Amino acid sequence: MDFFRGLGFVLMFMQHTVFDLRHVFGLDFFPFQDTVWFMDWIRPVILVLILLVSGISCTFSRNNFKRAGQTALYALGVTLAFELISYFLQMEMHVYFNVFHLVAVSVFFYALLAKAEDHIPQDPRKDWRSLLLFILGAIVLYLGTAAAKSPYLSHNHLLFLGLYSRDVPSMADYLPMFPWFGMFLIGAGIGRIFYRTRRTLLSEKQVSRLAKWGRPLNFIGRHPLLIYAVHQPIILGILWLILTLTGVIG
Repeated sequence: MDFFRGLGFVLMFMQHTVFDLRHVFGLDFFPFQDTVWFMDWIRPVILVLILLVSGISCTFSRNNFKRAGQTALYALGVTLAFELISYFLQMEMHVYFNVFHLVAVSVFFYALLAKAEDHIPQDPRKDWRSLLLFILGAIVLYLGTAAAKSPYLSHNHLLFLGLYSRDVPSMADYLPMFPWFGMFLIGAGIGRIFYRTRRTLLSEKQVSRLAKWGRPLNFIGRHPLLIYAVHQPIILGILWLILTLTGVIG
């Protein structure tokens, strides 16, 4: 899980680098960034990978309420940081609800669901609880498709769901609950079915290879909040230095 979470975040960092060059520094690089095939086909693959792993990881955690709280505090910090950036740079770079806000709410919801399940008897021969997660995930995915086609509202109170007005402020990052919460739920269902014993499905030899050749990705996967917190300042600093030294920007 650490390896695949790390892979998802590295792909996200690459996408953010392309975004920064084109939209922060205003350079006519990588025009595919704004194409339909990239935004609707390539970018979702990255998000699906991250959210599926997050859902699966919930089935491993012993305290999802604590995990949700920690992620929520970090998400709040991201929002406040980008508000300061928007204020001092006089740019619209808000982050009202992104992947970490989504994961925090999703993990909290899963924790509530798991708590309620403790009071419901379960027949081990009929794993309807895992099936329920898949059904809920499919419903949210469907509602997300409907929300994307809905008319604009006169307010932004439901921005976290994917519903907003035409005059919504420009955002540096955005990931609504609909449809992405559905992918998280499906990931949780996968975790319930395939990781009942909380043990890897890989052989010892495969695990050894991943530990040896995938160390950077494993490290990122184990420390996603810390890595995400510092990646944008590092990327922006490196790009600014390169572009300044090469004379691309003054």
